[in-house]
Amino acid sequence: MHGAARSGDGARSGEVRCQDGHAWPAGEWLVLRQLLSADGPAPAPAGRTLPTRLAARAAGVSEATVRKWASRGKLTRHGSPSRAEYDVEELTALAAG
Repeated sequence: MHGAARSGDGARSGEVRCQDGHAWPAGEWLVLRQLLSADGPAPAPAGRTLPTRLAARAAGVSEATVRKWASRGKLTRHGSPSRAEYDVEELTALAAG
């Protein structure tokens, strides 16, 4: 699967685009990403995480909600002190639950 990118360039909200321009609704992208990760070789750690903005879009919540989940221990925060990232599988489970 191609690396995901933010869908800012006039794309509809809740849409995830890969670097080649393919677009998926955020929910479908999470399912597809999870299926590819389960069937293929283990992806690199950077391939399993999303920045806050994409994590929020994928879960259908605000960025503030993603941050609250992390501060309350419901979601693990990864990344550097200046760039938070969240695990796709953990986010999928939390959003579904």
